[in-house]
Amino acid sequence: MIGVQELKKGTTFEIDGSIYKVLEYE
Repeated sequence: MIGVQELKKGTTFEIDGSIYKVLEYE
């Protein structure tokens, strides 16, 4: 699984069939 710290703001990703959008992480 991708590390949250590697995700950029506005990135969408899927975990266990649920889609999340990163808003706070950089």
